[in-house]
Amino acid sequence: MPTTALVRLYDTLTPWERLPLLLAAAFRADALEVDRLARSSPASAFRIPDHWSLVTGLESLAKLYLLRQLDGASTVWRLVGAVESGGTDIEQQRDERLWKLIRLEAYRITVRAAGWQQFATDLRVDALGILTALPGHEAAQQAEEFARSVAYTAAEAATFVQELGRQDPAAGALEIRMETAADVAVALRRALEQHQEAWS
Repeated sequence: MPTTALVRLYDTLTPWERLPLLLAAAFRADALEVDRLARSSPASAFRIPDHWSLVTGLESLAKLYLLRQLDGASTVWRLVGAVESGGTDIEQQRDERLWKLIRLEAYRITVRAAGWQQFATDLRVDALGILTALPGHEAAQQAEEFARSVAYTAAEAATFVQELGRQDPAAGALEIRMETAADVAVALRRALEQHQEAWS
C-alpha cells in the first residue's frame, strides 16, 4: 500500500514508470492501487477510425485462440510421449487411460477449431488468414490435424468426463454438457462485442 506522499507523485510518473507499478498492483489484486494509478495518468486525446476497435479486438482474440490451441497441443504431445515411453503390462493400463485423456483434449482442440471457423464465417472473414502471420500457427494446425484423427465425439467425451467424476467421490453427481463449436463461436463474438463497446 503506497504512502500518501507517494500517491501525490503519481501524476508525475512517465508511462514507462507507471507500467511496472500498474502490473505489480494488478498481480497482487490491489484494485484500489490500479484505480489510483490509472486515474492519475494524464489523458491523451486521439482520433481513431470507427473500425479500429473491431480490428484490434479480432487481433487479440486470434492470439488468445492460438495460445489455447498451442496449450492443448502441448498437453496432447506430452501425453503421446508418455504413452510411447511405456511398455510393461502395468504401463499398458496406464497407457489406456492416457489415450482417453489424449482423445478428450483432442476433442477440445477440434471444438475450438470449429468454433473459430464458425466465428470467422459469421464475420465474413478468412479464419486462417487472420492466423497465418502469427507465430505458432503451423504447429497449431498440425495439432488440429492429429486431433481430428483421434478425438472423441461429444458423447464419448461426456461419458469419459462422467467416468472421471465417478472416480472422485467429492464430485458427486455430475451433469455433463461438453462445450460445442457454437458455444465457442458465441463466446468469441461476445468478447469482440465487449471490446468494441469498451472503445465506443
